[in-house]
Amino acid sequence: MVSQRGIGAVYQMSTECGSLYLQHVGSDATFGTSVAVFSDPELSDFRFSLIFPLGSAVRHKLVHRIVRSDIPQRYKTLRFRYELGPQGAFRWMIVEGLHQYKVEKLSPEQVAFVLGVAVNVAAVKQLFCEGWTEGEPFPLVG
Repeated sequence: MVSQRGIGAVYQMSTECGSLYLQHVGSDATFGTSVAVFSDPELSDFRFSLIFPLGSAVRHKLVHRIVRSDIPQRYKTLRFRYELGPQGAFRWMIVEGLHQYKVEKLSPEQVAFVLGVAVNVAAVKQLFCEGWTEGEPFPLVG
């Protein structure tokens, strides 16, 4: 796992459709490293946030660090959301620190939580190049 000291670091990754920029926004013992993905180095064009093996990508030189920047307020407290599926009364699990709870519908605040889906390098590139943005249904990747 990338150390907590790396929070705020911004990394560039090349893709077939141009560069994407990953900002390390947090680390969790259970979920791993969370990143926010942007299409520009100024971090003004946010696309999505999710779980990504940043430490491995750094070790394999698939990303390179370009700068450190303050993380957005929405990530000051690291919180996750993940979809449970369409069955049952509850559709989403919310994780805030040591607390977990189920909700049927996400509040506007919960929509901004990190999506608790882990993707590899190929999947993050695919999501980016297909133009997926947070708030849209999560596509099948692979």
